[in-house]
Amino acid sequence: MVSVCFLAAYLRLMNTEMAADGSFQCKMSGGEYTVHDECASFYYDIWRSGRPDEIVDKALGNVEFWGCDLKPYSAFAEAVNVSLKSILQNAMQQALKECLLPQFFFDHEAQGFKSTSCR
Repeated sequence: MVSVCFLAAYLRLMNTEMAADGSFQCKMSGGEYTVHDECASFYYDIWRSGRPDEIVDKALGNVEFWGCDLKPYSAFAEAVNVSLKSILQNAMQQALKECLLPQFFFDHEAQGFKSTSCR
C-alpha cells in the first residue's frame, strides 16, 4: 500500500520559489528551506499552473519520473488531491495526522496496479 498523504506532502514541499542564486526555496511552517531535489525545476513549473488538482494531474502524469502515467488510477489521483487540499487548508501537521487513517492509503493491488508496469 502506498500512503497518498506522503505523496501529497512531497508535492507541497515542492511548492517553491526560485532564489536569486537559482536554488529552490520552500516556505512552510514559518521557516524557509532549500530544496535539494533533481525534480525541483519540474515541480516549480507545475506549481505555477494553479489549482491543486492540476498540480496532482501533472505530477501523476510525469511518465519520465514514474515510468508510466498514474493518472488512469482515478482513486489514487483523487486520494492525492484530497490529501494535498487538506495540507493546503489545514497545515501540514494536521494533514499528516490524517495519514494514519485507513482511507488515506491506496491499495494498488486491489485497483489492478501492476508493480511491473511502473518503477
